[in-house]
Amino acid sequence: MLIFGIIFISTSFNPFQLGTALFGVFFEIIFGYIAFFAGDKIQFDKNHMYLIYRDGESQVELKNVIYVARQSITAVGLAKIKYLYDGKEYSTQFYPRYLSRAFKQFVDEVLEKNPNATVYSNLGL
Repeated sequence: MLIFGIIFISTSFNPFQLGTALFGVFFEIIFGYIAFFAGDKIQFDKNHMYLIYRDGESQVELKNVIYVARQSITAVGLAKIKYLYDGKEYSTQFYPRYLSRAFKQFVDEVLEKNPNATVYSNLGL
């Protein structure tokens, strides 16, 4: 109700602006859910990366990871990983925790197993 009250007051009773603002709020809620809760989950150890989906899990050797990138428009950057699995190239995207050291540890493990992997980040890995 507070959001509606602020939008209602700020639009000066213009129904078009009110509708646009409500659509924007709805869009942000849906996008936030998709980006942070419906994305892929990734775990790793010294030798493998585990991709966890709703219907199962895939295991990829870290030596088969060929590309790791993290770009950011906002404070939370999207990470993209390309890897080889059964002779084909696949990719996945996810949002790593921003303040976690786990992503840097993952990159270090990948480079240890595959020194030829491409790593890119404008966030300073």
